[in-house]
Amino acid sequence: MSQEENQEMSTDDNMAARSTDSSVNERRLRPIYDCLDNGNNKKALQEAEKLLKKQKDFQCAKVLKALALIRLGRQDESLSTLKEVHQEGPTDDATLQAMTICYRELQKPELIADIYETAVKKEPQNEELYSHLFMAYVRLGNYKKQQQTAMVLYKLKPKNPYYFWAVMSIVMQACSSNENLAKTMYLPLAERMTKKFVQEDKIEAEAEVQLYLMILNLQDKFEEALDVLDGPLGEKVVSHLDVLPRKRAELLTKLERWPEVNSTYKKLIMTSPDQWSYYIEYFNSVAKLADLEWRPDEDSSLDPPVDYTFDMAAEFILTLLKTQRDHPALLDHFRGPHLAKLELAFWIRHRENSSTSALGNIIDLLLAYFEKFGAKGSCFLDMVRVVDSFSLTEEEKLQVLERIKFSLSSNGKEVKLPDNVKEMQRHLCYVQLCHYFGHHENYSKEDKLKLAICLYERYTHGLQFGKDLLSTDFKPSDNYALLAAHILIDIWEEKEDEKFLIEALVMLETALKNSPSNFQIKLLLLNLYNIIGAVGASHTLYESLDIKHVQQETLGYLITSHLAACAHFSVASTVLTTALRFFNSNFKDTVDFLISCYKFGSFAKIQQIVEFREKLNNSVQYTSIAIERNILDVLLETKSHQTAKFVIGLMEVDPEKDKIEWDKLSDNRDLALFRMWNSKHVKAMEDLKSVSLQEQVKWIKLRYLIVRAVKAAFDLTKSQAESNHSEISNGEKRGVQEVLEELLTLLKEYLGNIDSEILTYRQVPVQAPAPTRLKYYLQGRYLQVLVSLLEYLLYLQQLLEGSQSSQTKLEQLKNTVMESLQGIFLRVQLETLSRTAEKKVESMRKTLEELVNAVETLSLSMVLVNIGHTLLKPAKLLHTKKGKKKKDLGLSIGLDTFQSFNELVAGMEQAASSLQQMLQQLDVTLVGANLEATALNEPEGDQEVVKDIREKINKSYQVSVRELNDIFYTKIKYIQTLKLW
Repeated sequence: MSQEENQEMSTDDNMAARSTDSSVNERRLRPIYDCLDNGNNKKALQEAEKLLKKQKDFQCAKVLKALALIRLGRQDESLSTLKEVHQEGPTDDATLQAMTICYRELQKPELIADIYETAVKKEPQNEELYSHLFMAYVRLGNYKKQQQTAMVLYKLKPKNPYYFWAVMSIVMQACSSNENLAKTMYLPLAERMTKKFVQEDKIEAEAEVQLYLMILNLQDKFEEALDVLDGPLGEKVVSHLDVLPRKRAELLTKLERWPEVNSTYKKLIMTSPDQWSYYIEYFNSVAKLADLEWRPDEDSSLDPPVDYTFDMAAEFILTLLKTQRDHPALLDHFRGPHLAKLELAFWIRHRENSSTSALGNIIDLLLAYFEKFGAKGSCFLDMVRVVDSFSLTEEEKLQVLERIKFSLSSNGKEVKLPDNVKEMQRHLCYVQLCHYFGHHENYSKEDKLKLAICLYERYTHGLQFGKDLLSTDFKPSDNYALLAAHILIDIWEEKEDEKFLIEALVMLETALKNSPSNFQIKLLLLNLYNIIGAVGASHTLYESLDIKHVQQETLGYLITSHLAACAHFSVASTVLTTALRFFNSNFKDTVDFLISCYKFGSFAKIQQIVEFREKLNNSVQYTSIAIERNILDVLLETKSHQTAKFVIGLMEVDPEKDKIEWDKLSDNRDLALFRMWNSKHVKAMEDLKSVSLQEQVKWIKLRYLIVRAVKAAFDLTKSQAESNHSEISNGEKRGVQEVLEELLTLLKEYLGNIDSEILTYRQVPVQAPAPTRLKYYLQGRYLQVLVSLLEYLLYLQQLLEGSQSSQTKLEQLKNTVMESLQGIFLRVQLETLSRTAEKKVESMRKTLEELVNAVETLSLSMVLVNIGHTLLKPAKLLHTKKGKKKKDLGLSIGLDTFQSFNELVAGMEQAASSLQQMLQQLDVTLVGANLEATALNEPEGDQEVVKDIREKINKSYQVSVRELNDIFYTKIKYIQTLKLW
């Protein structure tokens, strides 16, 4: 037998042995895997330890044991086990995959890359290990190493996916670098690499063509991209029916080749007559050609022919409509051509300043559209979208409404109650248009109230048309109730009469019982309950909306800021924890999506996912709830020096560095979700969103400064070895006192730079984002208490360090703190009693916010006073030692300092006790006692609903007062431990 044959046989034997070992090991590990999959982590740990007794060096068993420990919350033990295996440098797939899971759960992605770097050094020909290493770099976002690893993979196994992993990694380097570097180095390199494959005819998949197009688009090489689509590579772009002509049309638009744009979109419209974006682009191309006075050459071969005037466009739209008429099955199926006819008429009117065109009179066209689609829920939205784009005069609006009303009525005056759902929907569309056009704005209060009652009667009558629907379906008459509630809310905002607010609540609650899945009713109710401070009812509605995943970002604002502001601290803690869990898992989840994109060649999605991740990481909502969570923890958990130390130690805040990129903050709140019928309110929403964002950012900055200052102050209590100095980016060092002094200066500057206009922001309409607590917080002078306490601590620290400063200054600061805090608490106490005596739910929101501001200020003050206690305690102990001379203490303070500190503590205790006594005697049930419905026609049913509303409101207020009481009780006990005896 030859030497080569011997070697082959030996290799085969080794492979067989490894295969046998692998199957045996897999069988032994199976019970552990099963336990982990079933969530039985304790049993998994036992099984792993049992196996390790038999095979103490079994690496995969060790890692699975570590995974069980992680899931049992024993992270320190798991880390030591993982470190041991990590140092051994495993190469088998089972162990490496298990370690990847462990490091993912520990949020240490850099260690995943490290273990695979070690593994590929041991097995440099292992394709699978290099593939995992590439994905490890994807987790880290290390595009340079992604590129290098992908090229190694391609040289090892020349497969197209590996090559294009490298190309995509270069593109991502371009996207993350400055524009000059991207366009001069990275993108040209990516283009050359792709073009090499094109020239060698190695392109295999559509994803590779899409990547090539992306690279050309990023360089604004639209002509070259068009050549790709028109060439043989374009045949590979087949993922969707119209993807190729749509991409061609987009490129032609960028190149401003208007005749071809027009012809292409015209063809797309013929194949997809209900795709509205095609019409808009088509009309835009007609306008461009008309402006250029373009005319076709004799040898023009574009098919279909170009429409270069609006008359030709009108003829095309009329032809589309004729095609529909010739095919009755399509008659009611597509509304795109009908809406396009209306849109085009407005384009012609806008350009020629005439209300009549080849398509007909504008008013007639609107009426014709209503006649055809008025029974569809989309009709109102279609008509107002067109009207908003090309404004009608007030006279024309009135004419439209009168003619629609005439078509609905038998005698041209009154519109009878409908006999079927189509009649009802047509009338509903009419009243929605009336409200949107401002037809009701000049009504008197009495007329508006009559209209609301009439609409509610029509809502009640219309319920019969939805009696056979499922509970998850919206009732067809729901919008009557919503519109009636909107009118009542308008009266309430104008007249400030609380009974109209209650009427609106009654209407909405009744409608919600009949249509429990209607999210529009829930959203409006939620906002109304927030406005009156009844956040218990708001939270119930929010829970019923079943908000999940990215909706935490877009809709979370509806509840997250309101719960703590109205003293529902326990629920606020739960809601904020849930929201933070989503944001914290965002990075891990998006990394998994990125890995899938590379695996399946979805290169076009990679950049979008990275941008989405960064948008969430720099979200205003995320920033806000992270900071509010810190302050809420101080409020709820600080009951002693040890708990305060623990809570503040967990804060992921650097006192010295502002790590928030304020200029990159993104506002992703979804305000378009609300159904609104007042055109002025709709147009005002964007401005309101902008003003609201300015106020919110100012509020977040203030809260962030407070948290950083508290953490910096707490650092004063650490030993010299721990925190005498702190590192900063340029390598210099700053003392803790210097950092605190800087933050104190920033807080003082902040007080002087607040724009008074921002503080006048009101929540009108009610669908607009709610104002923050900034206005009442600054007007109430709560910040001054914290600023004075921080100054007190800094001065105290200077005295302890031997400064020759005057004791008088310390006494003045103490008196300022006591007077400010006692003054605030007395004012809050008097205002609370005054507002609750009025028995108005409208004023309860402000009352609760003031109480929350007071208890927050007390809690933060307690932490700062605790710091003073910790600083003074060693000196006090030295003073009490018998036979110890004062000069030996090395301190410039005497017994009067301790006496003064005790007076500060006693003053704070007295102020807090006074406010607590008031809260204990406060009966908030009186506020809702007079809630009655006065305007509706079904008193028995209405009074039952009023009773339910009263119970919800009172229960919410009672929870608020109870939780405030509990906090005050805890803080008063805490205060009593801070005296120096």
